[in-house]
Amino acid sequence: MQPNTLFEAKTQDVWVYNPELNKCLISGNKLTNRPQIGNCANSDSSKWQIPESEDGFYKSLSTGWYLDVIDIDKGTIIMSDTRSPSSVIKHSKKKQAIISSLNSKKCLGLMSSTNKNEYRLTLNNCNNSQVDQKWEIRTTFPSTFK
Repeated sequence: MQPNTLFEAKTQDVWVYNPELNKCLISGNKLTNRPQIGNCANSDSSKWQIPESEDGFYKSLSTGWYLDVIDIDKGTIIMSDTRSPSSVIKHSKKKQAIISSLNSKKCLGLMSSTNKNEYRLTLNNCNNSQVDQKWEIRTTFPSTFK
């Protein structure tokens, strides 16, 4: 996708939903912090504005911040108030994964931690058997499917 196309893409408001964990992608409450996984709400707190193609800039409707990769090797992804080439995110329907455009082998999932209640997200090596890496794009509130 060409850079100008990314900035002009038609968008849709969605929930980025993990059906295995019954949780949604949320931005967290501080700029430059990592995005989080949390309870889905039928409000802007867990909704995102993304391109209709599902590839491009992912913008939180609650904060106006974008997902942004700052270190692809370490998998560091944060919330940023600007868009850049490292902000381009892709959704693979086949793999049910959120993938960085910088490295197709890096998928959004939970940070490694001994804390069983870890909620911060990072870009891990893609692994289809990891439930924290399963993501769907939903245009309707996820609870309507339960």
